[in-house]
Amino acid sequence: MKPRFIRIAEVLERTGLGRSTIYKYMAAGTFPPRVSVGGRSVSWLESEIDGWMLAKIEGRDLAWQTRQMSMSTAISPASRAAAHGSH
Repeated sequence: MKPRFIRIAEVLERTGLGRSTIYKYMAAGTFPPRVSVGGRSVSWLESEIDGWMLAKIEGRDLAWQTRQMSMSTAISPASRAAAHGSH
């Protein structure tokens, strides 16, 4: 796929983050860096923003799966049966 630059307005819309949050995350190294495209104009690579969003989703999914697994092993079969009304 051909690289595509996107401006801050599109980054804000895609991520749902505020401008100051994006710059804070960039300073912390947890958000893709901007690219100077001339003068005072900056953009981001669309693929890097998409990758950042996918990583957030994968992190959420992994955390959710881990919680589900720990909850299912913490409940004994007898407790699970009682909770579901099985006798």
